[in-house]
Amino acid sequence: MSDKSGNLTRFIKTSGIFLAGTALSKLVLFLLLPYYTATLPTGDFGYYDLSVAFVTVAASALFFDIWITTMRFLYLREDALYRRGVVRSGFTLFLYSIALYAVAAGILALSVSPRYLGWIALYGLFQSLSNLFAYAARGYGRNVDFAVSGILCSVVLLGVTVVLISVLHFDFSALYIAGIAGYVVQIVYLELRVGVLRGLGSAPPDRAQLREMARYTLPLLLNAVGFWLINSFNKFAVTELLTTSGNGIFAVAEKLAALISFAVICFTNAWQDLSFSQKNTDENKGAFYADACRTYLVFLAMCVVLLLPLIKLVFPYLIGDDYADASLIIPLAVTAAAISGYSLFLGNIFYALGDTKTLLYTTLAGSALNLALCWPLIHFLGLNGANLSMIVSFAFVVVLRNVLLKKRIGFRAHGGTSLIALGGIAAASVVYYRLSVGLNMVFFAVCLILFGAIALRALKRLYTKSG
Repeated sequence: MSDKSGNLTRFIKTSGIFLAGTALSKLVLFLLLPYYTATLPTGDFGYYDLSVAFVTVAASALFFDIWITTMRFLYLREDALYRRGVVRSGFTLFLYSIALYAVAAGILALSVSPRYLGWIALYGLFQSLSNLFAYAARGYGRNVDFAVSGILCSVVLLGVTVVLISVLHFDFSALYIAGIAGYVVQIVYLELRVGVLRGLGSAPPDRAQLREMARYTLPLLLNAVGFWLINSFNKFAVTELLTTSGNGIFAVAEKLAALISFAVICFTNAWQDLSFSQKNTDENKGAFYADACRTYLVFLAMCVVLLLPLIKLVFPYLIGDDYADASLIIPLAVTAAAISGYSLFLGNIFYALGDTKTLLYTTLAGSALNLALCWPLIHFLGLNGANLSMIVSFAFVVVLRNVLLKKRIGFRAHGGTSLIALGGIAAASVVYYRLSVGLNMVFFAVCLILFGAIALRALKRLYTKSG
């Protein structure tokens, strides 16, 4: 079997594992959305969503995304002693970062004292710890256990949420507690199955390895902040310009748009698995990365085109009346989620190349553009302005990364494919806004048949080449 067909087989197999895990996890969380909109006021849900956005970026920055670095270094070599050293170094850096995280939480408590700060801080801490366990498991090649742990986390989150709100009559603080419980179960499961901590011993970490991992991961602090400034700062702007209720409506649209993460997460995780294992001596890596990105772009556009009519169909049955205005911003919200996912997909190439500095520069450029655009666009266009600002900013990041990858490894962007993808998304958006639910389903059926024929033809061509 050729290297190319072997990579394809591995990519499809790994994508299938992540798709199964992601689909089941997201299905569980999706079932919570109508429950949220039926039981929580828009203002409470808006506050929860904004606080989670803040603590996620704070944790990602203060813990330097050490989980990504740990997984990246685990892929470099396969001997057990080296890998134990990598995990030991990763957890050492994580423990150092807890002090920074605690100081930041203390400063926030003394200066602002937001509601439920204790639960919010614990949510961010356990989310980060579960990330470290999960990415270490992936670095060891335990993708099935990684997927199962995500499903368990989601099931526990659902169960605890319902019990706390419906039985014990908690307010929205139940959402933080349920999230923490889910992350704890995920951590325990991964430790029992993978033994991330077992075998580390009491020996100190290798100082040279610790320094090398620190150099790799330090730029990720600012990269996390930059990504948040594009992906989540607009929630803060919406809250300031409109209200927390406005952000609650924005959050519901975002949660529905996150259905596109079925494609984003499973492909991105499989892509990390494959790209991180590629050796730096690969002479055809520019073509390898370009082919993968083109395939992903086509698949992502197909998912957006199929998702919009489905949301049109189910929205009235899933979402409470107080959140009905979210339907007006769905197309731009889904488009923003898709282009954000494609930007992340490109960003993983820089992770694989060990070039976190260039990744940082492109993210900061996009965040600067979003800061300049979001306030005036929200002022004139409301919630759709927030999505439009994200779309333009992530598109700018995509262009920058394409240009820099072309200079670095001869990466070739597929402009024609991009235009076709954007045209398909624009057509689906027009159908969503202008046509009835019935005609949206006709559009869905036609596109499903067309995309199925395209996929079968592509698989047949690949099978013929590999044979």
